[in-house]
Amino acid sequence: MNKRDILEISRETLKDEEIEYCESKGIKYGYIIFSLLYIFFVIIDLIYGERSTFYALTSLFLVFIASRGYVKWQMFKSKMYFIQMICGGIAAALFAIKYLLVLLM
Repeated sequence: MNKRDILEISRETLKDEEIEYCESKGIKYGYIIFSLLYIFFVIIDLIYGERSTFYALTSLFLVFIASRGYVKWQMFKSKMYFIQMICGGIAAALFAIKYLLVLLM
C-alpha cells in the first residue's frame, strides 16, 4: 500500500463519519421537535376537548419511545431499555385500542 492509497481510504472514512454525525444530530433534533409538537397538540387537545386525538397522538408517541428503547436495548442489553421497550409497546397498544373504541362508539 502506498501513501496515495492510504490517503484515499482516509478520505472515504471521513465522509462516512460526517454522514453518521449529521444523521445522529438530525435524529436528536427530530426527537426534541417531535416531543415538543406532541406536548403542544396534547395541550391544545385538552383545552378544546377532542379526546380521540389525544389517544391517537399518545399512541404514536409511545411507539416512538418503545422503538427507541428497542434499538438501545439491542445495542447495550440494559434492563432499563428492555423495560422501556415493553412498557412503551404495551401502553401504545392500549392507547391505540382506546382510540379505536372512542372512534367507533
